[in-house]
Parts: sequence; structure tokens; C-alpha cells
Amino acid sequence: MRAINIVNRGVTKDTVVALGGIMIQANSDNTVAITSYSANICVKYIMNAEVKSAGSFVVDAKLFDNIAKKFNGEYINLDCDDKFVVNLKSGKSKIKIQGQSAEAYPKIENVKDTSSFSLSCSQLKNILKKTIPFAAVSAAKKPILVGVLFEIENGTLHNVASDGLRVAYTQTSVNADCENNSMVICLEALKEIAKVTPDIDTKIKIRFDSRNVVFEYENYIITARILSGQYLKYKSLMNNTPTVKATVDKHKFKETLERGLLIVNTDMLLDGKKFQKTPVVLSIGNDKIQLEAETQKGTVKDDCAAECYGELRIGFNCEYLIDMISVCDSETITLEMSNAVSAVYVHDTGNTTYLVLPVRLK
Repeated sequence: MRAINIVNRGVTKDTVVALGGIMIQANSDNTVAITSYSANICVKYIMNAEVKSAGSFVVDAKLFDNIAKKFNGEYINLDCDDKFVVNLKSGKSKIKIQGQSAEAYPKIENVKDTSSFSLSCSQLKNILKKTIPFAAVSAAKKPILVGVLFEIENGTLHNVASDGLRVAYTQTSVNADCENNSMVICLEALKEIAKVTPDIDTKIKIRFDSRNVVFEYENYIITARILSGQYLKYKSLMNNTPTVKATVDKHKFKETLERGLLIVNTDMLLDGKKFQKTPVVLSIGNDKIQLEAETQKGTVKDDCAAECYGELRIGFNCEYLIDMISVCDSETITLEMSNAVSAVYVHDTGNTTYLVLPVRLK
């Protein structure tokens, strides 16, 4: 059941009918590999089994999952004939389903001339938590942004995600068996990797070449597609000389923003016309961050205590700020700004920084 739950994450709605299933491969070394495949990710789980005859076949993923859940026996016996009729037996229950040939199932590309590095599962989990929400969800503007940058440099892993309006950046020390190198991993694959990676200190190995990246942990192997193209030059963005700073309690600031969000327009219609989302206005100074917003719904005025250096009035998409604060680990965060039209830097811990573009105020 654990294998099926993990592997089924690779079965997507856009997968063609012939691949709308999982491949079960019984090997002569008394192991069984269960594999799913889609455009962006291949998930394989390998387990021990008593194999009487080696071979492979494909079964409907959802049907096979539902059958396995309903069986009450401790073990499942499977056999497949030359017409791909699959017999399943567990305890006193017997079910027969129609399978398919595995001949048309895609062959997983071997990762050649590999570079590799390793980090703990919990580190990878944390990296994905801080970057995935800020990658572009559509390739309409720039396809390379529908992914997260993994860049190895002198034993440090730099991760960057951006949707064109926001940037998330974090760095992590890793055990690297490669020279300085980089890759951009597609967002959909990383979402699935985040779901199956446990939050523990056990190491996970990551191997890659110019086309694919492989994540190896215990019994499962996940192969994901690497995007081609030039990612944004994030290092130049990290050079910041702020004139205004505000350090604030994360929870109180988030609560202030959430109260402002109650009034801010979200795809509001008036006289048949769709209005843009109204920004919240933040006035920073005098040891507080004051929030104001006015829309057709009403008005809001609120403030939050802060340790301020300098003064500034600036507009933001309220949801963007809330998204960033939600993934911060520190109890306090620092906002750094130069002026009302330049990117604002949100510093979490010593290794994580977020950038968000403000909204021009009329």
C-alpha cells in the first residue's frame, strides 16, 4: 500500500490513456518494482517479494489502488497471463482485472555522466517549502520560471524560485560530489517530491545530468525533467543597500495583513467590469507599520508595532506578503526597502531571503 500511494503520485490527468496506469515488474532477484510515468516525473518503488516467474504488465492505477485497499489479507498474490488478465488474491478474496502489455510503457532514461550531491530529507523538505510557492505556475511569460533553480557552488546549494513579481532564495550546505553546476527542475515534479519526502534526517541522494535528475531515498527512485534555458541572474538581485528597515513580529504582522485582506478586492466585479486587486498601503516609521486600504467593500486602517529605521509609504499586493510570511521560520522578520518602486527584501533566517515588487500608488 505504501508503494502504491507513493507511485500513484506520478499518474496525472494529462497522461495519455496508454500510460494511465502503473507498471508492475517482477524481477528474478525477488524484488518487485512499481512504476508510474508522466510528462514531468517518473516514480519507482522497489520492494522485496516472492517472485515465482519474472515479467511485467500495466494495470489501471486507480482501480488497482482501490482493490488493494479493500483486501483484508496480509499478503497479495498476483499473476498475469499472456492476454494480460491479472488475478489478485488476498486472504479469501479473489479479483480478476484486465491489464495491458508493458511493452509500450516508456523506458526510464539513465542519468549519464552524473554529478551528485546529498542532503537530509528534512533539508530538502524545507527548501521545497520555501521555494515551490513562488515559482511561476504558467509558462506564458517565461517557461524557465516554471521550475526551481538548484545551483551547487563550493559545497553550498543555492535554490531560487520566481514568478516574475516575487523571488525566493535560500542556501544550504551539502555534501557535493561534483564541480560547480546548476539545473532547473520543473515545478510539477518538485510538488510530488515534496509530498513523498519525509521530514527526517536520513540522507537523500540527488544525481543529475543535462536532461534529468534522480532523487534516491530508501526504496524509491524519482526521476524528474530538467528545464532548458537561462535562469534569472539572482546574484545581482541579492546586492541591496536599503535606506529603510523594519523588524516586526511575524505573527502580529501576518494578522494585520490578514485583516487588511478582508477589505482588499479579489477579482471584484462592478458594473460588469473586473477590477484589479487593490493594494494595501504600508506606512513605515515611528516604530510601527501602519496599514490602510480602501475599496468598494469598505476601508481598513490598522497598525503593528515594529522597530523602524527610516520612513516610507509603499503599496503591496497583500496576498504576496502573506504568502512569504507564512513560510518564514523566524519569529521576527526584517523588511528592507530603498524606495516605493524598488523590490522589498524580506529576511527570514540567515540563509533565506524573499523579494517582492511593490505596487505603484496613484
